[in-house]
Formats: sequence, C-alpha cells, structure tokens
Amino acid sequence: MAQKEVYTKEFYTVEEVSGLLRVQPLTIYRWVKSGKLKGYSLGRRLRFKQEDIDVFLESSRVGKGNVITVDFSNGKKDDSSA
Repeated sequence: MAQKEVYTKEFYTVEEVSGLLRVQPLTIYRWVKSGKLKGYSLGRRLRFKQEDIDVFLESSRVGKGNVITVDFSNGKKDDSSA
C-alpha cells in the first residue's frame, strides 16, 4: 500500500493570500508596507508563510474590550471598550 504524502505549501503569493482573506491584492501590499503583515521579498515578488498569516489574523482578532457596536435605533456608535 502506497503512503500518501501530505504537501504543505511553504510560501503563498499575494494573489493567494488576497483570495484566502477575501481582500484586494492592493490591500495585501498596504498591510506589508505598514508592517501589519510580514512578507518575504524573493526576487521582485512577495511571498508569505502560513505562520505569518496566522500571526496577522490573530493580531486582527476582535475581542472583548475593542468591539464597536452600532445602535440602529439612534444611529450612534457605542464604543464598548469602556
């Protein structure tokens, strides 16, 4: 019986990351430029490791203390971080 090899992708392209995160490629470039997302320059192309995408997602998580809700009855924002 042949053993299946599990292929884990080492690097992702800008297009692949933008597809995973459902944002435009330009947004990925902006996040890299601002330092929010760590990328690797391989030649003239950017590449991303899964671990760095995971760190970015974790740092972008909205949790208790930084949630903004909108009260639609009066249209005002309620900053729940207080």
